[in-house]
Amino acid sequence: MRRPSRVPGARALAVVTIGGLLAGVASALAGAGPAAAGPPPTLRQAPVNTSAAPAITGFSPAGGDRGTAFSIQGSGFVPDPVANTVTINGVTATVTAATESRLDAVVPSGTGPGRVTVANADGSATSADHFVVPPTGYAFADISHTATISVDGADVVASITGQRKVSVLRFDGTAGQRISLGLDRGTMTSRFDVKPFGPNGAQLRTPDGFIVQQNLPREGGQFLLPPLPVTGTYALVIDPTTDTGGGQITVTSPSIVDVGSISATGDAVQLPFAKPWQYTRLGFTATAGKDYSLTPSEWTFSTSSAQSTIRLFDPDGQQVTFFVASRTARSFAFTAERTGDYTIMAVIDTLGGTSQTGSYRLTLSEHADVGEVVVNGAAKPLSITRLGQHQKLTFAGRAGQRLGFGITDVQDSAFFPAITVITPDGSRRWDLFSSLDSEIVEPLPVDGTYQLIVNPFTTGAYNLWVSEDVDGGALAVDGSPAQVTVARPGQNVRFTVSGTSGQRLGWAMVPSWSSGMIATVLAPSGQQLLAQGVSRTVDVPRLPATGDYQFIADLGVVTGSATFHLSTDLDAGQVTVGGDPLTMTLTRPGQNVRATFEGTAGSRFSAGFTDATLSGQYRLRVFQPNGQEVAGPFPDVHSGRDDKDITLPVTGRYEIELDPVDSNVNTGSVRVTLSTAVDAGPITIGGSTVRLELPRAGQDGVASFDATAGQPLVLTFAGSTFVNDTSTRYYRVTVLAPNGQPVPGFNGLLQTADGDLSLIPTVAGRYRLIIDPDRAGTGGVTLGVKTP
Repeated sequence: MRRPSRVPGARALAVVTIGGLLAGVASALAGAGPAAAGPPPTLRQAPVNTSAAPAITGFSPAGGDRGTAFSIQGSGFVPDPVANTVTINGVTATVTAATESRLDAVVPSGTGPGRVTVANADGSATSADHFVVPPTGYAFADISHTATISVDGADVVASITGQRKVSVLRFDGTAGQRISLGLDRGTMTSRFDVKPFGPNGAQLRTPDGFIVQQNLPREGGQFLLPPLPVTGTYALVIDPTTDTGGGQITVTSPSIVDVGSISATGDAVQLPFAKPWQYTRLGFTATAGKDYSLTPSEWTFSTSSAQSTIRLFDPDGQQVTFFVASRTARSFAFTAERTGDYTIMAVIDTLGGTSQTGSYRLTLSEHADVGEVVVNGAAKPLSITRLGQHQKLTFAGRAGQRLGFGITDVQDSAFFPAITVITPDGSRRWDLFSSLDSEIVEPLPVDGTYQLIVNPFTTGAYNLWVSEDVDGGALAVDGSPAQVTVARPGQNVRFTVSGTSGQRLGWAMVPSWSSGMIATVLAPSGQQLLAQGVSRTVDVPRLPATGDYQFIADLGVVTGSATFHLSTDLDAGQVTVGGDPLTMTLTRPGQNVRATFEGTAGSRFSAGFTDATLSGQYRLRVFQPNGQEVAGPFPDVHSGRDDKDITLPVTGRYEIELDPVDSNVNTGSVRVTLSTAVDAGPITIGGSTVRLELPRAGQDGVASFDATAGQPLVLTFAGSTFVNDTSTRYYRVTVLAPNGQPVPGFNGLLQTADGDLSLIPTVAGRYRLIIDPDRAGTGGVTLGVKTP
C-alpha cells in the first residue's frame, strides 16, 4: 500500500499512548492560503510501509520513570517517527526513532502503568502487557514487586522485599465501576498503606478533595474503592508504614453482588457472601428527617468472630456513615438528611484480618414514635414486634436534673436495650450502655423536651423507668456512714464528699446489693476519676485537688437500703526487712492500711502474713518510691496465713498496703513479717547435705550448686519440720538456672512430703535452689544434690 505524499508546509504529529485511555490521533494539518514568494516547493515522498497493520511483540525495558527512553518491538511500523502514533495508558509519548520493526520513545508525564498502543495509517496495535510507570511520588527503583489483578480473577501474592520498597498492582477499570479488595493470609511485618492511583498516575481523591487510601494492620483487611472516575488502567500501591517493613500479603478482588432492594416496612433481605471479602449491595428509599435502623440476624458463619462492615451511601453516592455489626452488636441507627435512593454495601471483615463465607438477614425499620415517659412517674411499657426497630420517646427535663434509666419485666427473650438521650435543640446526645440500667452522670443542661431513643436489638417487651438520682447528701470521710433507700429500678445514689488533695480513700457499701454497684467519682473540675464495677468496696485514686467531689453509686435495677462508708487509708508506721513483725489493723469497712520500708534494688524479700483476725480475702500490695505497684511472681489474693515473694526494682522507700478484696467489708488485723532469704551456702554434687532453717514467718531459703550441661542429677529433701496453721509440712521448690530464670517444671513446685526430684541441667553453671514454706510456715529441711 502506498501512503499519500505530504503537502508542502504540512505538520505531521506522532502520538504515543499507554493503555488507550486518551485516543491519540495522527493527522497532517495542511495550511491553505496565497502562494508564498520564492522557489517552487519541493514534494517529498513519505516512507512507504509495505507490511500489514502494526503488531507489537514486546517492549523494553518493562517499565521506567517519566522521561525514560524505551523501545517497542514488532512489525508494521512506519520508518518515519512522525508517521507513528504511540500512547501509554492513553497519554502521548514522543517518538524519537523509527524502523519497520522498532520504535524508540520517551515515557511521558501524566500517566501511570498501562498498555502501549501504536497506531499509523495501516491500523493500530496494543500490547498485551502493561508498561510499568511508577505512580506519582514513587520511583521505578522503589518497586519490589508488580503484578496484574482482575475482578474475580486469581489471587495475587504481593511480595515486598528490601528497605523502603513497595508492591504495585495494576488493574483495568471502567468509569463508574466500584472495586473491592481483600488483603489477608500474609507475613507482613508492619502496618501498611493501600493507595489507589488513576490512569494519569495521580492518587485518587474523593469528590470533596480528600486522598483515597487505607491503612491496614499487618494481618490485612478490606478496602472498598470509590467509583472509578475514568476508564483505563489503575495502580494499587502497597506501602509498609515503616522503612524496614515488608513481607507478603494475598490480594483478591471479588465482584460486588447486587441483591436488589429493601423496605422499611417489608421483609428482611438475605445478604449472601459466597466469597471471602465479597461485598453485597442493595438499595432503599428514605425520606429526609426520618430515623431508620438496620438490624442483621440469622448469621450462618462458621465462627463467632465474624463481623460485618455495613456502609451507607446517599443519593449522590457519598458515604454518610458505616457500622460494624456482629452477633452481639446488632442494630444501628441513622437519620436520612435527604429524600432519595440510598445504597447499602456490606462485607464480612472478621476480627484478625480474615474473611469468611456465609450469610445473614438484614432488616430495615423506621423508628416508632411511642409517646412520653414521665421522670419519677410510672414505668413505660415497650413492646417491639419488628426486629431491631427503635422506639422513640420524649420526656420533660429540667436543668440540673441527674437521671438514671432502668429496664424491668423483660419478656419474650428481649435483649438488654441501649438508650440514647438527645437535648431539646439536638446539640448534645448521650449514648448509654446496653444493660438493664444506665445513667447520665452530668446534670441536664436546659429545661425542655428531650428525646429518648431505645435500641432494642431484637424483639420482645419490657418496662422503662426514668428516675432522678437519690440525693444521699454529704458523705463524711472517716465520719458516720450514710444509710440510703432506693425505691425505683435504675435509680442511682449520689453523695457529695469534701476531699483534700492527696487523700487516698476506700469506699464501701454494707450490705451489698445482689448486683453490686458501678462506682463513679467526679472531681470538682468534673473530671471522671473512677468508673468501676465492684461487689462491695472500691479503692479511690489519690484525690488530685481539694474541693467537693461527687460519688455516684449505680445499683442496677434492684431496690432496698444500704449503708455507705468512706474512709482514709490508715498509716501503720514503718516496718523493717528482717526486723520485728508489724500488725496492720483495719477498723472500718472498705478501709486500707499502709506502712513503709526501705529497700535496695535487686534485693529479694518475702512477706509472711500470720495471726489474722481479718476474715475473708485480702491483698498485700507493694508500691515503688514513684507510686507504681510492684508485681510478685505468685497470686496476690490471700486469706488467713500466707506469704508473698517480691524482688525490688529500685532503691528507696517503699509502701506496703493491706487491701481487702472488693467483696470483703470485714475489719480486723494481720501480722506482717518482712524477711530476706536465708543462704544455706553451696552444695557439692555427691557431697555432704546442708541443713536449712527458716525461723521467720514467710521466710525463704536458698542454696546453690554447680552443674554440667546434660548431667542427670537428683535433688534430695529430708527431715522437713515446717509447720503452719494447717499443721502441714508443705513447701515449694524453685530452681533458677544460671541466667536467673526458673527451670521449666521447677517454678514453685509443691512438695507435700520429703523425697527426691530428678533434674537434667541444659546449660553449665551455678544453679540456685529456693525453698518457700507453704502458708508462711517455719521450720527446716535438709538439702542435697547427687547423681543417680
